[in-house]
Amino acid sequence: MGCAACTPLKGRGKWFAALAALLAIIALGWSWYSLGRPDSIQPDEKFELQFGQGRGWHGLDVLQITSEGKAV
Repeated sequence: MGCAACTPLKGRGKWFAALAALLAIIALGWSWYSLGRPDSIQPDEKFELQFGQGRGWHGLDVLQITSEGKAV
């Protein structure tokens, strides 16, 4: 006496589940790869890098570096 959801998949159901899982893994990996890449710095465009240290409770100490090389 078992439930229908507890029985192992047979035939086409097994292949469909395997294919769906594989496609989900590929889609997740591709989105993680494409969204996780940082933008490159273009030499002719202005940019600013910001580094923070500390806790939010007492405020952050922020160091800003501009494209001209100035540290603010």
